[in-house]
Amino acid sequence: MTGMRNALKFNPVGRWILVIAVLVALVVIAARYASPLFDRPYTFHGSRFDPPPLAPDFTLIDQEGRSVRLSDYRGRLVLLFFGYTHCPDVCPTTLAKLRYALQELGEVAREVQVIFISVDPERDTPEVVKRYLSHFDPTFVGLTGRPEEIEAVTQAYGVYVEKEEVGSAAGYLITHSARTYVIDREGRLVLTFIYETEPQDIVADLKQLLRR
Repeated sequence: MTGMRNALKFNPVGRWILVIAVLVALVVIAARYASPLFDRPYTFHGSRFDPPPLAPDFTLIDQEGRSVRLSDYRGRLVLLFFGYTHCPDVCPTTLAKLRYALQELGEVAREVQVIFISVDPERDTPEVVKRYLSHFDPTFVGLTGRPEEIEAVTQAYGVYVEKEEVGSAAGYLITHSARTYVIDREGRLVLTFIYETEPQDIVADLKQLLRR
């Protein structure tokens, strides 16, 4: 034993081998304890569908007067929101959040499509929807249609809609669900964001989904 110590003491190569061996052991131990931290699954801020169902397809008219289907956007992440252009608060706030999200995504925002479906087809013609969305983002798609067509889509997605006469210049208001539906590239419903979801949390969830 004394001979080994003396050998290491006067053998620089042996000393370095011992130091390297100790460092390697420490790295292995650190990696073993740290790996669970890196392997933790991502926790989404939105409410997840498990398993994700196929999003109900539909055909409506966009702001340019063209007939489009939801399935036309396969291959992109779709953010689907139901609202109306006379909405005083929830709708413009939500659309502003979605505009912020696209801006924060940068180049990959090309892989995301925001779709706004009007629940007020009586007033929201394609021209009205186009003018309204121009205040937010030119890439947003706005859809409208006949009342019975809109009703079929809202029922398919479980969207609550109720017209309320308020006796004002606005004529009437519409109470409606305020969730944003997230549909993945394969056309499956994967998440919903409630109205209160913070913009940065939306961005984080979208980045995670775009990595898949």
